Amino acid sequence: MAQKTPKALVAGNWKMNGTTASLKEARLLAGMLKDVRLKCEVMICPPATLLGAITTVVKGAKIKLGGQDCHWQAHGAHTGDISAEVLADAGLPGLLVTTPVVTPSMVARLTLAAEKADGFMVLVDSLAGVEAFAAHARRDRPIGVLMGIDMGMGRDGVASAEEAISLAE
Repeated sequence: MAQKTPKALVAGNWKMNGTTASLKEARLLAGMLKDVRLKCEVMICPPATLLGAITTVVKGAKIKLGGQDCHWQAHGAHTGDISAEVLADAGLPGLLVTTPVVTPSMVARLTLAAEKADGFMVLVDSLAGVEAFAAHARRDRPIGVLMGIDMGMGRDGVASAEEAISLAE
């Protein structure tokens, strides 16, 4: 079976920005994209509190809906957090895990969560991260891998163009 080349993805992670008033922005985006031939996929990742309402807003639109800010644990007393498993169980077609996850137990757990969500993606910033997910990859259930780039905050991500090119190769 020939491997299908994935489309580019433009994703907007809303972080902690978004109340029900933000639904108008999603509605506006859906309208703007209605008659446009897209060369990429579009995904928005609003706060978990908006997922139910925004599902209705983007239904039938050229916008994928994703979860954001997933905690690395599957469950527990982590006030204010939500796990990838909970978001996958809610039926989201996309999950974006942005914290670089490279421990074997985390990779194994997130690989299982990917079984429940189409469009599951992880952010990596090292060869170790790429290799960890490649070791768990299945042809019939791919995991999208995005490269994290440090935008000057010094938190995570590759820090230079050279690092980015090396990791991409």
